[in-house]
Order: sequence, then C-alpha cells, then structure tokens
Amino acid sequence: MVIFGPAGPDESFRNNAIMWHFDDHALAAGFAETARLIVDHWVGEGPNDALFVPLVYNCRHALELVLKAAIREAAASLRADGRTNEVLEADRLDEWLAKEAVHNLHRLAERLDKLLTDLGEDKLPANTRKVVLSIHELDPTGQTFRYATIRKGEKFENAPLPLVKYGNYGANVSVVAMYEHFDAAFKLISYGLMSALGQYTGSWLNEGES
Repeated sequence: MVIFGPAGPDESFRNNAIMWHFDDHALAAGFAETARLIVDHWVGEGPNDALFVPLVYNCRHALELVLKAAIREAAASLRADGRTNEVLEADRLDEWLAKEAVHNLHRLAERLDKLLTDLGEDKLPANTRKVVLSIHELDPTGQTFRYATIRKGEKFENAPLPLVKYGNYGANVSVVAMYEHFDAAFKLISYGLMSALGQYTGSWLNEGES
C-alpha cells in the first residue's frame, strides 16, 4: 500500500496533489486558505464547535509563518540596501527564529517592526498589530490550539481555554467576525507588506514570472 502515491488509472487527475518544498510564505497561504474553508463550511453547513480550535490554530499558524517570512524579506531588503549588520545574515536570522522567537507572535511582531523602521517604512498598522497580539495573549507558546494537555514545569495540566469564562459556560465567539479580523491582518502582511518588501529585493519580479 503506497500512502504517498499518484492517483490510480481509474481516478481523476484532480485527485493528485503536487508535492514540493514550500517556503514559509507559501505555507502560510495554505494555512490561511484552510481557515477560510473551515469558515465557509461553518456558514454553509452549520456550526460545529469541534472545528473552532482547529480554525484558530490555522489562523494563528498562518500569522506566525507570514510574520517569519516578512522578517526574512525585510532583512533581505536591508542587505540589498547595503546594510551589513551580522544579525541580518540569513543564517543568524534563521537561528534567532528557531531558538528565540520560536512560536512567540509578540517577539515576531517586535522584530518585524524594528526591521521596517530600519528600512524607513511604517510599522505594522495598529489594527493588524492588535490582531496579532490578541492571538498571542490567548496562546503565547503556540500550544493552546494544538494540544489538550501541556507541560507546566514538572507537571502536566489542561491547555488554557481560548475563551473567557462566564459562570459555567464559555463565552460565545462570533466565528465569522473573528475570521474577518484575522483575514484582514493576514492579507495586509501577505499581500501588501510582502509585495512592498519584494520591491527592495526584486523577489516580486520572480514571483510574477512564475
């Protein structure tokens, strides 16, 4: 039995997926698209509370990946502008992202704002930053929307709920409104900011040729 194999001769070619290496920006777009599909299903088929945490996870992970992509692009823009600070080097930046930033959206937003300032560009808009930091406050370590149980020191405990408690009931969350906030923030970084940064490095030209 081949798990990762092509569709058989009696299947449609549409059942095939093309697998290759994606960068963080492309992966972010995939997670964002998955979030959109969940919301479309919610609206079209009716509510399903089991989908809520996976929805927020996809939103959160898409933001994490697109912030990391924007940080790399901003650093490349500074290098293209003649800046030679060693912290801008690709290897050093990847090490910082892996060992210090990890899944911390606050650190990622702070680093991106610093790089944008060094480029003479505006920082992230207040509304975009509010969305990023709101999700960070709910899930600072990237575990709340991934696991039911997390390690806390020497013991394990239930992952904190991504809801404010009111008595014995969880707070109601408007799935569509929440998603719209995420979608606006994601698109600003993924389309607006990344396109603007690509003009420094010329990467937007390469994308246009593909």
